[in-house]
Amino acid sequence: MPGRARSKLLVSNEGGAFARCRTGAHALIAAAAAISAVFVTGCNAPAPVDALPAARTALDRFMQARLERQNELVLSLLAAEYRQADNVGPNMLQTSNPCWYRYEVLRSTQTTSSSAEARVRLYSHNWGGDLLGGLPQSWEEEIGLVDASREWKVDSVSLPVNKVEEPTEPHGPTLSACTLAGRDS
Repeated sequence: MPGRARSKLLVSNEGGAFARCRTGAHALIAAAAAISAVFVTGCNAPAPVDALPAARTALDRFMQARLERQNELVLSLLAAEYRQADNVGPNMLQTSNPCWYRYEVLRSTQTTSSSAEARVRLYSHNWGGDLLGGLPQSWEEEIGLVDASREWKVDSVSLPVNKVEEPTEPHGPTLSACTLAGRDS
């Protein structure tokens, strides 16, 4: 209609990128896609499917076990072939300092009916108390998952990439992000 203002709908995806779509059919399609957990890569671009809920649950169990230093559980969540190939490196399991205190899933995608991959960002803080600890840090990892006999398992963990300091995370002379997250021991 002449004189009618067009509005914009802003839809975000799990990775934080945004797609702008016109109102009307494109906006409804974009909103439905976001609600049904697919990535919106543009109004007319194909949208890859998010990882299956079972794969995402396995990823979350694996990451939470790593944060809580439940090493036996971490190892049990690895695919047998990956574990037997001696792929458990120093980046797989954490020590007490620096502590790993949180993670965020940047992307999770189902690549085939029996495989998925995710990019996660892990946050850590090496805290010696008072002025010795420095800034919290984070890095990204690519994690592969496979459906191994109807149970999703981790079959690859990349080396850390995109390491950065995190000055906005909790830290200070008497404060550590690890302590706030309950991961100080």
